[in-house]
Amino acid sequence: MVKRANELRQQTFTLVLASFSVGFALNALVPSMTLVRQVFKSNVANTNWALTAALLAAAVSLPITGRYGDSRGKKIVFQLLLLSGVLGSVLTTFSTSLAMLIVSRILQGISLGTVSLGMSILQDGEDTGNRTRSIAIVGSGFGLGGAIALPLAALLNQNDNWRGVFWVSAILLIISFYLSIESVPKRVPPATGKFDVLGSITLSVALIGIILAISKIVLDDWPRLLVYGVLLTSSLLLVFWGFYEKRINSPVVNIAEFVKPALLLTNCGSFFSSMSAFTFSVVVPQFLLSSVSTGAGLGTSYVTVGLCMMPVGLLMLVLSPIVARITHKYGANVSFLYGTLVFALSFAFAVFAPLELWFFLVLAILLGIGSALSYSSMSILAMRLVAPQQSGEAAGVNGVIQTLGAAIGSSIVAGILTANIELGKDAPSISAYRLCFLVSFISAVLASICVYKVDLTGNLRNSNSSK
Repeated sequence: MVKRANELRQQTFTLVLASFSVGFALNALVPSMTLVRQVFKSNVANTNWALTAALLAAAVSLPITGRYGDSRGKKIVFQLLLLSGVLGSVLTTFSTSLAMLIVSRILQGISLGTVSLGMSILQDGEDTGNRTRSIAIVGSGFGLGGAIALPLAALLNQNDNWRGVFWVSAILLIISFYLSIESVPKRVPPATGKFDVLGSITLSVALIGIILAISKIVLDDWPRLLVYGVLLTSSLLLVFWGFYEKRINSPVVNIAEFVKPALLLTNCGSFFSSMSAFTFSVVVPQFLLSSVSTGAGLGTSYVTVGLCMMPVGLLMLVLSPIVARITHKYGANVSFLYGTLVFALSFAFAVFAPLELWFFLVLAILLGIGSALSYSSMSILAMRLVAPQQSGEAAGVNGVIQTLGAAIGSSIVAGILTANIELGKDAPSISAYRLCFLVSFISAVLASICVYKVDLTGNLRNSNSSK
């Protein structure tokens, strides 16, 4: 018993460090975008590809690596994802062109699969409160990594050393890989059919097209007809992919499983929850960095922005043991529901509160509590609604849903802010920010409704249907 507990602690430490390192690497470039434009003598539209490329790579890799982990072994896939992150971080430090930087960001985006796969590895063990706590901590590690990366990168930017932070992420990922050799168990998966190459490629192209079109609607640097054409074509391709997956023996995603009401509502709740929470990451930097003279800004530095956003990641880690106890005692659906309700209350408060620095700190604390309750719970709930041999697939698909929610949410918010720029001030109005908070409130309410209907038996509340 003691040996098993020690093994779980070592395994948890490795997976949390990996999750932290990936979150750190993916967020470290955000405060440096202005400096990157100057270094590579590029414009906003081109340099934004460094952020978009990571998002696209993450969305594509999550379901594929989750399914491949289920069928071929999670440890080897987990380690390959870590190596992708190491290579991406090292390549970033040596980037001599924007194209090289974008390639490095693609590699870093692919490594995001370590978070959902790490949760799945823990889920495969015995169902105990300790493992539930470990899964919650792994989820919080990603948030904490991003929270620490923002102020650290901003601090290094003051000395024009935007590359240095990626040496930190590379070293952390290398340590994670080394620890995984002994601490992550190698479990032989049940025999499966051939890997669905055509389905993987089709899904990848469809997801890339959808997320790319959504991002271009806001940036407005492509012709509208082209953007809507890409969006329509990608959506139709996704529909074709769904029909194709239902007709083969070894699909990359088991469509029949994921359209069951309980799992479908869980993923819908994840979508709306991510859509709501991501508003904070878009609105807060915009408002804090805008000049006071615009009437809708505080004129702070990137360091202040990072410190203001840090409570979200810190609280995710600090509260993870409490969240694990709630999840273990009452179920992941309950902790997920509590998280969405905290989001709703937070943004309802934000609609009317004065937009001052103290308010953003309070909002960060509230959203930190909501994120602690919901982030890992949504993945745990998705994994527990499927068979054990599908846990990696379930976590990966849920990760894609979260990514899509974040992408669409940020696009809506950015569109609102862009459409409400006041003449002569070159900044959005106060009412535009409040409208963003209102959209996030509505999204959180929709997430709460979705999650409320789900129980852990695979049934819906007030329903007598069986799983």
